[in-house]
Amino acid sequence: IQRGLYGYYLSQWYDLFPKENILILSSSDMSQKPAQTMETVQEFLGLPKAVDARNFFWNNGKHRSY
Repeated sequence: IQRGLYGYYLSQWYDLFPKENILILSSSDMSQKPAQTMETVQEFLGLPKAVDARNFFWNNGKHRSY
């Protein structure tokens, strides 16, 4: 997807699926707060909470490890 054209592509998805069946997430949320983001995904999909903060840790660099 080209940067800045999200609305165009989302409108195509919305033509095919109800809005309540589409979860939109920010990539920055996944990198900055992965446990909370995964909780949101699991709730949206109706899955039991299998992934939580214990599955994520900071490595020696600035990037989050999985």
